Amino acid sequence: MFKNYFKIAFRNLIHQKVFSSINIFGLAVGMTCTILILLWVQDELSFDKFHKNANDIYLVVREKANDKLAVTSDLLAPTLKQELPEIENSTCIMKLPEGMNFLIQNGNKGFEENVSFAASNLFDVLSFKLKKGDPATVLRDPNSVVITEEMEKKYFGQEDAIGKSLTVSGFGQKHVAKVSGILENIPSNSHLQTQIILPNDWFQSNVMNLNDWQNQSFRTYIKLKNNNDVQVLSSKIKACEVRHFPNQNTEILSYSLIQLTKIHLSTYLEMILNI
Repeated sequence: MFKNYFKIAFRNLIHQKVFSSINIFGLAVGMTCTILILLWVQDELSFDKFHKNANDIYLVVREKANDKLAVTSDLLAPTLKQELPEIENSTCIMKLPEGMNFLIQNGNKGFEENVSFAASNLFDVLSFKLKKGDPATVLRDPNSVVITEEMEKKYFGQEDAIGKSLTVSGFGQKHVAKVSGILENIPSNSHLQTQIILPNDWFQSNVMNLNDWQNQSFRTYIKLKNNNDVQVLSSKIKACEVRHFPNQNTEILSYSLIQLTKIHLSTYLEMILNI
């Protein structure tokens, strides 16, 4: 029975070549488009899921009027961990805007690079993988620097960069930083992209003191202990800031939390991340 069906189908293909070719081509194009769309959707939904306990990590967002911005004081992260028992850990990072580059040099080899400044416990909250170096200590020394595998190859070729020095120039300051860690190239499905990370302490010591509630330059990430009520926690975060910064701008209406795995698909992505 099935043999007869195949014979009939084959005869139709032979006798109606043009019609059959159009149908086959249309089917092939349709299947290809469907596969590509499914792969794109899968990639979009995979953002930031590689982090350990990603569903328990949230980005803190400040809201005022019609604006949503994920820039806070660097004092917020340690204060929240200390005062709110619902929070297991917290960290912060400041990624300089594109175009505000530092000059990074190894001998005569130098390039302008976009850099980030992070708290020493960054890798305790966001589990980017280090190829070399101890996640707990790589950002403790103010004169250290963490670079990706790509940057290691760019500046040191096939040499092991750990312990070697880079000259870092920016904001009118110039200093020598020792490479303390090599970060695996950050996956493309990460909302946070950076290749050179310097400690916050260097920025505080050499550029300006940001330990002020009025300075809003850092993204704050928190890791929750349990399935807490996010809305209740958001109000506690606002109350915490008010206690420490009672003279804050009254336009700041509230705080909200965005789950790490949902940041990429947020309606306000560019506004939230200030990019």
